[in-house]
Formats: sequence, C-alpha cells, structure tokens
Amino acid sequence: MVHKYANLYPLQLHHYLFDCAHMHRALTCIDILDEVFIWFDPANFFGAFNCVDNDRTQTLARSARVCKIFFQPAIRVLWRRLENAIIIFHTLPSLVQVRSDKRTQGGLPHPEYHIPEDVPAEEWERLSVYAVHVETLSASQGPSVREEEITQDSWRTLRGHFHDKPIFPNLRDLFWLIDDDGPERIIPFLSPTIDWLSVSCSTPSWEFTPDRAQEWQRYLTVLIDELSTRIPGLRHLTLSTALDLYNADSLQPSDLVALSRITSLEVLELSVVDCQANLLHPARFDNLRDLRVYQQSATDRVFDIFTAPSLQRLDVRSFRVESTSDLRRMYALWARSFPALQELVCTLDEHDAAGMEPCSISSLVAPFCSIRDLRMLCLWLDTLPITIGDDDLSTFAEAWPSLETLIIQGSSDLAQEYYVVGLPGLIALTGKCPHLRDLRLSGVRVRSEDVAQLPRDSPVNRFRYLLTGYSTLS
Repeated sequence: MVHKYANLYPLQLHHYLFDCAHMHRALTCIDILDEVFIWFDPANFFGAFNCVDNDRTQTLARSARVCKIFFQPAIRVLWRRLENAIIIFHTLPSLVQVRSDKRTQGGLPHPEYHIPEDVPAEEWERLSVYAVHVETLSASQGPSVREEEITQDSWRTLRGHFHDKPIFPNLRDLFWLIDDDGPERIIPFLSPTIDWLSVSCSTPSWEFTPDRAQEWQRYLTVLIDELSTRIPGLRHLTLSTALDLYNADSLQPSDLVALSRITSLEVLELSVVDCQANLLHPARFDNLRDLRVYQQSATDRVFDIFTAPSLQRLDVRSFRVESTSDLRRMYALWARSFPALQELVCTLDEHDAAGMEPCSISSLVAPFCSIRDLRMLCLWLDTLPITIGDDDLSTFAEAWPSLETLIIQGSSDLAQEYYVVGLPGLIALTGKCPHLRDLRLSGVRVRSEDVAQLPRDSPVNRFRYLLTGYSTLS
C-alpha cells in the first residue's frame, strides 16, 4: 500500500531520477526552473492561509522525480508550506505506527506514530534534505480535527536529537495551536529565522476552567522566556485565546516586560492581559509599529505600563468600559503613550449604557487632537451616549489635516438623538482634509437652508465614500 504522503518524498523513488542528456538548455538553468515551479505553489492562487491543493502538490512531487535537474527546484516549492508538523517525520523509515484509532477530546479517531530513540544518522540527514525548505508551518489542527500525532516519547527523542537546533532551520512563519500539550512541543520549531509567530489556545470557552487558565498563563510565561533567546529577530507576534474568554488570566505585567526585551518586534497582537496586580517596571517597545489588543477592560491597567514611542497603529477590539469617563481616561493615556499614532481603531463591547452622562465626541477624543499626523480614526461606540455635530467635525478638520478615514458609529437606536451632523460639518471636513476618502457616520441631518448655502465649487479632495445609517431631510 502506498502511504498517503508518498508523493511528498521523491527521494524514496530515487531510482527514477535520471540525467536528460538531450534536454533543452533552458531547462538546465536553475533560475528558469525556479520561475517555472513557483507557479505550482498553491499560495499564488489561494493565499498563504488557504493553500491546500492536492493536484498542484502531486504535480510538484512528480516533477521532482522526472530528472535530477528538476529535483531541487521542485522540492523547494513542494515543502515550502506545511499544514501539519507531523508530515516531516514520515521521511524517517524508522517511524512506526503504534495506534490507528486514538481519540482526543472527543475528536475523530486518528493514527499515532512513534519515533524510536535509535534512529540512524542517515535517516536524520534524509529528513534535513526536506526540512531546510520549509518556510511556513501551520500546526493549527485542534483535537477535534487532528489527523495524526506522535507519542510523548517521540517528542523527547526529538529534543534529544536536535538539542537547541530547530527542526526547520529556515522557518519564517509559525502558526501554533495549543490544546493539551506543553511548551516543550513548540520549542523544537522555534527557529531564529522566524519572522511571524502566532500562538493560540484552542480550548473552547465551556472547557476553560480556572486550572486550564493557569496552565495557559504558565505556558505563555515559559514561551516568552524562550522567545528572546531563540528568535531575536522576531517581528510579528500573536498571543491569543478564544474571543469570549473574558475571565482567563493570560499575560501578566512581568510577561509584558519580558516581551519588551524583543527589540525587533514591530507588530504585537494580544488578548486578555491581566494587570490588576501590582505594576512592575514599564514595558517600553521602542520599535513597535502596530499594536492589536482584544478583550481588554478599561479597569485593567495594562496601558499604564505599556509605552511605544514609534507606534503608528493601535487597534483595540471588544473593549469594555463602564462609563464615558473610563473611555476618556483611556484615550488620554493612549495619546500620551503613543505620540506617533497615525491610525486608531477602537470597538466597544456590548454594555449597558443606562444612566451614563452624554458627552460630545470632540471632548472624548480631545487628547488625540495634539497628534497632527492622525490619518485614521475608527470608533464603534455601541450604545455609549456620545453626541456628534457640526462643531465636532470642524474641530477634527482643524486638528487632523492629514485625515483619510473617519468612522464614528453607534447604536442605530441612538442615531436620531445623538448624531446631528449636517452639511456645514461635512463641508468643513472635506474642505480642510484634502486626503479624506472614507467617512461613515451613524446619522446625518440635511436642512434645506444649508443646501441653499452650498458653495458653487466643490473642494478639491480625494473624497470617495460616504455611509450614513440614519439621515433626515428637512
């Protein structure tokens, strides 16, 4: 029986490789062959995150078996991206199947393999022939969809053989999904060449017990300690849990301080940072350009210790506030901690706004008015009682001449009462913000007397898109 991964290992069929003495000279040029075979990479057609195409995979494997000159260009593309970390171990003839029906957390039965301790050196060399070409590993199969795995003893064998050397020495992107495994499983894949690392917790919310939350927190602490030494050039880091795990303590203040030692970080994505405890030293990220924070609360004090003087984009999703004063305090803190900010996205979580005092949008975002280079402001305010009128848009026009995108939206039930923007505000904004292209508001009021006073000549700008949820004409 032919193994399901046999097509990925052309070396097993080396006796099919032959020299083509009469081949056209163009096909003996490696640069030309590289350009040809790159078009068999599914990522060129389906994207890097949805690049499974069995037909193209088989074509590459068959091409690698045509002749010696085709072998290296074909396997470079064939092994560039892996959807399963276990695939590479099928290149070891010593790999043995110990079970065919293992089940994990109610998932489907799948085979389990074992790597013995006495694997011959030539088999490890065989594995390295393919491993050097792997640039992206998406080890993101959760327990319910897992197709195969190796034994716990096999992971110890891998650590004993590779020691501090990574399995994939040229890995650039690693996407790892944690279930019941510990940090020792991901460590052999932490190559110093990694540019983007994403680590997610796969435990569903209904199984996320306090004990599981503590395990996840300990996992992250161990992982972060390893990152600064194993991946000194890391640029993009994502640490996330499920979106509804509000009570899961993940990153601690000490973890943020440890992360700040990775001076190469430019993009950081975090969810659920617990800063209720006593604050430690500030976490300063000098080279961070993009910060994305999810599931955070205004009562947490993560931003009290977080500073990034070069940050250009701040994206805060599912942000929980108890009052407009909470949000005003956060905005003041962000403006102070991120003075180079150019793009701000803030989405509020659903909340009960009953009894909250209304306030104007210009007073709420006043701290950002000192940042003259702001290009994007996107606020989804849910049911927060925030008023917005012509004077507010005029204030924005004066403060942010480089503004390109302005989105201020809230509950449609409040639009008629709180959103009173008219033509004067729109004209002020489009006239003084020549780069404005996208404007979205929950409500606009157009009065006949304002229409009569419209200027004859429209302002010169790049304005292309206007969206209003509620509008009136009077």
